[in-house]
Amino acid sequence: MEVSIQDLPTQGKVLEDSILPQALKFTEDFAFSESISARVILSKSGRQITAKGEVRTVLRLTCHRCLTEYAQPIEARFEHYFLPRPERVVYQQMLELEDADLGLSYYDGLRIDLGPSIHDAVLLEVPMKQTCRVDCAGLCASCGESNQDCHCERSVDGGPISPFAEFFRDQGMI
Repeated sequence: MEVSIQDLPTQGKVLEDSILPQALKFTEDFAFSESISARVILSKSGRQITAKGEVRTVLRLTCHRCLTEYAQPIEARFEHYFLPRPERVVYQQMLELEDADLGLSYYDGLRIDLGPSIHDAVLLEVPMKQTCRVDCAGLCASCGESNQDCHCERSVDGGPISPFAEFFRDQGMI
């Protein structure tokens, strides 16, 4: 999502767009159920441009416990700053990133690209532990069925919890 900064009014500009995920080149192992809705407010102060935005989409993820596919709504906000690229000598001296640099990008010419900001906002909202629901019981270690549907008699003899089998039987867990 490239934007011309030449026509950007000083009072700012609101952009709303629907972006195809392929345009942002996601390489992660998930699929999108719908396009990415983005709403970005651009403002200009001197040569600095501030982009404050929110993105929404729905991902299709695989549950790490029961291996079923489920829909995961994503809603994210971001704030990013754009400055003109500094002179080459100054740029080479900036070898170490500081905290203030993490939401900062440099632009050349008269256009800025909001694509990386939108990409990162979506990516940061993808859960690290992907579960279809909080109480997902996962798969049965004996038969491989979902623990919600499994009715087999689970054996703990010889398994990693065999020393605790008597305790689990007493507690009614197996």
